[in-house]
Amino acid sequence: MVQPLEAICDSEFFLNIMDFLTVLKSFKSLPER
Repeated sequence: MVQPLEAICDSEFFLNIMDFLTVLKSFKSLPER
């Protein structure tokens, strides 16, 4: 069983990674323009 608090932390951590990847992708696509 996963603790509710752990689930919340995991979801926030996952969202942070997704945001980081999105910024990274936009950063990589900048020099190609």
